[in-house]
Amino acid sequence: QHISFDRRAGDKYLTISFDTDYDFMRLKATSRSLWFSVWHDPSDEENPPFDSVENRKQLHWKVKLSSPSDLENFQNIIYRAALMAMQEAASSK
Repeated sequence: QHISFDRRAGDKYLTISFDTDYDFMRLKATSRSLWFSVWHDPSDEENPPFDSVENRKQLHWKVKLSSPSDLENFQNIIYRAALMAMQEAASSK
């Protein structure tokens, strides 16, 4: 079991996965675009950063950032996404 970092979708963003198969976070940071997306925990559905999510059936919910340091404000959301990926991996074995 491990966390992996790789570029997918034609190098458009960085993917963070648990055991390679459980893509729980994506991050895009360019001069024109800065955002991250995560598997959302149901307890986060009413969390203000997710207010702008239109398609709530998507697996990953996207949050726009003003600065890379903004990620610090989302530690709990990212942590819960990682835990969900770990639980999903454990249940599939």
